[in-house]
Amino acid sequence: MCGRYSFTQVPELDSIILPEEIDLSIEPRYNIAPSNYAPVILQRDPRHIHYLRWGLVPIWATDEEMGYSMINARVETLHQKASFKNLLQEQRCLVLADGFYEWKRVGKKKHPHRIGVAGFAPFYMAGLASQWRRPDGTWLETFTILTTGPNDLMSDIHDRMPVILPKSAALRWLSPQESPEKLIRELCIPFDSAQMEAYEVGPGVGNVRNDDPSLISPFVEN
Repeated sequence: MCGRYSFTQVPELDSIILPEEIDLSIEPRYNIAPSNYAPVILQRDPRHIHYLRWGLVPIWATDEEMGYSMINARVETLHQKASFKNLLQEQRCLVLADGFYEWKRVGKKKHPHRIGVAGFAPFYMAGLASQWRRPDGTWLETFTILTTGPNDLMSDIHDRMPVILPKSAALRWLSPQESPEKLIRELCIPFDSAQMEAYEVGPGVGNVRNDDPSLISPFVEN
């Protein structure tokens, strides 16, 4: 599961993936939580950054509260659930991040860790987007983050991890010409643990109201 993540830097995105100029006014976020609006790149032309709400609400939903239970989608069962299967062809997206949080159980306690690619540079997580029409006629755009099994680094912390796409694969994930089945088979796999790092952070990240630079500082026990 991926239930919290960060996006604290203006990304150095590949100009092939995002040909438009990066919005330098992007606010750094240290604790993005479900129901927050966050930057994603949609499977649309021209490609640019959109802000969608985290927690997917399918087009057939009767209540937008459904999104709270659909922040993640397991790649192993995407084709078995109507909520996700119908989005795979035309609603794939890239979720922008530079770290994500998971809680490692040690005895009876859980210790939050921040995990990312080497140097905590910005990276892409594979996602799916959806548009849902509210009863008042307005549209709500939402997204979910795909998860897969853990790599060697993550297996010591948690049994799931988000699907992280190398820059070389991100454009493929957005391509309408690519077969969703092939993309899942070839791209939705655990990221190379040798290119990742992790460290323990303080308990403050557990409170969704906290969102400041102290949350990404390494934890130092008093």
